[in-house]
Parts: sequence; C-alpha cells; structure tokens
Amino acid sequence: MHLKYLSSALALIGAAHAWLPNEVQGGRLYGRDLPHAPGKTLRGRQGRNLFERRQAQQQAAPPHSSNPLGGPGSAPATTTIPTGTAKTGGGGYGSTNDPSATSSMSATAVGSNPDARPTPFESSSIRGVNLGGLFVYEPWIAQDLWNATDCKGTDSEWACGSKVGQDAVNKIFQNHWATWYTQDDFDQMAHHGLNTVRIPTGFWSKSHPAGFTMTHDTNDLSSLDYKADPTRTAVYEDIVHRPDEPYPQGGLEALAKICAMAKTAGLYIILDMHAAPGVQASNNSFAGKVTEDTEFYNTATDNYKRGEQYLGWITKQVHADPRFSNVGMLEVVNEPLQSQPDQTGSMISSFYPDAMKAIQDAEKNVDEAEKLTVMFMDSAWGAGDAASSGIQTVNTAYDDHRYLKWALSDSEQNPTAYASAACSDSRTKGQQGLPVVVGEWSLSAPLDNSQAQSCLWNPDDNIDWYKGWFAASMAAYEAGAGWIWWTWKTSGLNDPRWDWTIAVSKKIIPAQVTGVDWTASASSWCATATTAAPQMTCSQ
Repeated sequence: MHLKYLSSALALIGAAHAWLPNEVQGGRLYGRDLPHAPGKTLRGRQGRNLFERRQAQQQAAPPHSSNPLGGPGSAPATTTIPTGTAKTGGGGYGSTNDPSATSSMSATAVGSNPDARPTPFESSSIRGVNLGGLFVYEPWIAQDLWNATDCKGTDSEWACGSKVGQDAVNKIFQNHWATWYTQDDFDQMAHHGLNTVRIPTGFWSKSHPAGFTMTHDTNDLSSLDYKADPTRTAVYEDIVHRPDEPYPQGGLEALAKICAMAKTAGLYIILDMHAAPGVQASNNSFAGKVTEDTEFYNTATDNYKRGEQYLGWITKQVHADPRFSNVGMLEVVNEPLQSQPDQTGSMISSFYPDAMKAIQDAEKNVDEAEKLTVMFMDSAWGAGDAASSGIQTVNTAYDDHRYLKWALSDSEQNPTAYASAACSDSRTKGQQGLPVVVGEWSLSAPLDNSQAQSCLWNPDDNIDWYKGWFAASMAAYEAGAGWIWWTWKTSGLNDPRWDWTIAVSKKIIPAQVTGVDWTASASSWCATATTAAPQMTCSQ
C-alpha cells in the first residue's frame, strides 16, 4: 500500500491480459483456469490484447447473455446473498433500499456456475481488496496484534527481527500468517460482490523449504527450482542477506495456502512485490524496513538483481503449484520513490526491462495465452515512465493509487474540496491509452491517523457524507478497469475509512457492490457537496 502516511498517491494504470493454470477444472480467464463447478470448461479468446478482447466481446454479446464471454451459457444460479440497490432507473446505493438487507437475487454463489460468475476485465470491472498487513506487516493496520507480540516497540518486520532474533521472529510471523486470514474472509469477499484480491509480498519470501535443494543456476530461471533432499534441514535462501536482513522465513508455504483460500472462493489474484531488496520507499513500514536509505536504486549493490530473481522465482511458483492457479497478474514493484529521477532513472532503464526478462525467462515453456500480466506503476505516480524502458506493451498493466488526503494540497484539506475531487475524478485512461485499475484507494481523511480525531471528519457522525464519497469514487473507478480497496480488514484501528468490513457494518459501503448504478447513487451528493458547505455534523 503505500506511502500511506507520508506521501501523495497517484498513478494511472491500464491492464492488458491475465492468466490462470491448467491444473484446475474450470473456466478459462485469458488462458488460465478459473475454478468453478468441476467438469465445466469455458474457453477464453486467446492471443489477443485483453482490452481488444473485451471490446470485441461487448460488441458481440447478446444483450442478456449469461455467458461472460458473450457466447451461449446457462442461466445464472440463484442464491440468497446480501445485496445493495439494483441498477434500475434513478435508484442506487443509498436511495430506497437498505444496502445491508438480504434479498433473493440472480447471482453466483462461490464456486458455482462458470457462466454466471463474471471474471475480472472480460465481462466486469475488477472489484477487489488488498490484504494489507499480512505478508508485509504495517503495524498501524493491526497495532494491537503487533503489540501482543515481542515486536512491540518496533516499526517494521526488519526491526522486529533485529530485536527478537531470527527464530523468534519466524515463530511470531508463522502464527500471524496462519491466523490473520481464514477461508471465511475470502468467502465473505465473494459474497460482497468482490472478485479480486491483491496480495502484497516481500522479496524475502523467496526461499526453498527444508527437505529440498536447488538444482538450477540462479541466473537460469527457466530450469528446475529444486529437488527432494532429506539431508537439507534448513530453509535455503539465495537472495536474503542474513543476518543483516532478519526478515521472517517460511512465507512461501503460507502464501500458497492463502492463494488456495482465495481460489476456493473463486477470486482472481494479483501478487505484488510490495517490499523490494534494499528498500524502495523511505520511512515506510510497507517497504519492510523504516529507513531514509533507499538502497534498492543503488546500482553498486545487487538489489536490482535480487528483485529480478524474486520475480522470476515467484512466476515459476505460480505456474508450478496449482494452489496459485488463480494468480493472473504480478506487480513488479510497489510505489517507488516519487519525483527523484536521480534514483529511479536506473530503475526505469535497467531494472524494469531486466525484471520483465526474468519473468519471460521463467515462462519460456508457457503457452502465450497463459502468461502472467506484468504490472508497473504508471508514470502519473511520479517515478518515471515504465514504457520508456522499451518493455513490451502486450500483457502489461499499469497501477494507480488514489488517496485524496495526499493527492490534494494543504489548502484543499476540507470537505468541499474532497467532494469536488471525488465527483470530477477520471481514471479511465492510463499509460499507452489502456484503462485504469486503481490498485489502492480508501476514504482516508486529513486526520484519520491522528489520536486527536477531528470531529468534523468523524465517520460515525457523517455516515451519509462518507457514503456519498464512496459512491462518487466507485462511479469514477468502475468507468475504467476497476479498483482494489485498501484494505479488507484491520485490528484495533476501528476505522471504516480503511477497513472494508467495518465500512460495510456502518453502511458506508453496501453489503453488495455489484448491480449498483453508482453514478445515480452519487449524483445528489455531488450536486450539494461540491457547491456548498457539506452538511457534516459533530456529536461533540
């Protein structure tokens, strides 16, 4: 996530084409299998740019086809799920229907009819959430859980490992990975109408488990990874500099289990190198270590090479392990430094093309239609233009993060300015003219991370105002390729502006986000909130 409490977030992304493996019985998403009822197979159009395919599908599809690819398909399954207002007339979220109500509607249950469940991009927008605080722990997301361990008093995974030692930090995080998310989380995501999860990872996840040994040259990413070796009793790592990088070990197996849970719920998965070797963003726990020193960009180090090896390695895991079979997109690096071309210039000219090559080498023997979409931060983020490095434009995507609290100037930190920005936002075109996926956003307000909470911005006193802001944002982001909220859940924070589950419980976000006319829902709010002082209240 980020530059979460320190910088402004803006970057346009467009998406191209996504992937899912052959091991799964099920429908195809741009060549990769999407799980559904066993024995059902739905073939996607292959070898064409994602958005060309989507345009052709939309033009060819009958008006009421239940097949997301526009061909013949059976009728959608009917199930009872929480739902918001249907897309009818001038209605919408927040109008006549209670968004928390449960009603019977035509929808697809988790893991059911492949022709009824839409897939990201092809027949619907990406609608997702980030799994913040899981594999790259940001203490503010779950400060109470952090403080309940010996990590208390530290600010990052690196700092915790430095304090407690390798064995202790391993035990702390193995417990966290095993308990923070359960299958119920992913099932609830699907029932809320979400179809995607973005999973932030740290480069230190690259390891080979005890009982195996490497059988390939680390520079040849197309060869086999490892073979059984009962004599090896320790975790093997080749890109983590121990003891100087005391990050927790053993994350690969936990990541595979999380991806398997998301797969069971029928969710599309984006993996993201959120924390890069050497630290790519200053003073942020999302980079793994809170420090001013961003050695990721130092070409005298092996940090770029380690990042490339991580990306090639995780690509191979995705193709080899069926638990990763719903992973369709891989983000090269999250939120590089902004407006510092003296540092990020080498990332554009060297790391980006070499990272793309590492992924391509890992996919040498993979069918074209099954290759991962590779994601970069868009040039609007302020860290350079990935396209200028000469990387391919097919199977690429661009990431946009949108946090108004950092995007707006100091003089615009008021409700009217926020409403104006939300109601005029446009996220439909990104780099190279591709549609935009807003990979991170929230309803974060000026003082939402302050102990001295401003009554004016208090969401409990202003549910309708935040509901309008959410609807306006949805109207803007669904006009592009979609969005991914930061974050699904928190612990101890108790703030609906960051926590999807709490926002739903407070009815800021409806219990069902599909089938809502967001433009209609936001229209009355935008008409008043942008032209006059919003009717925000304080109970104090």
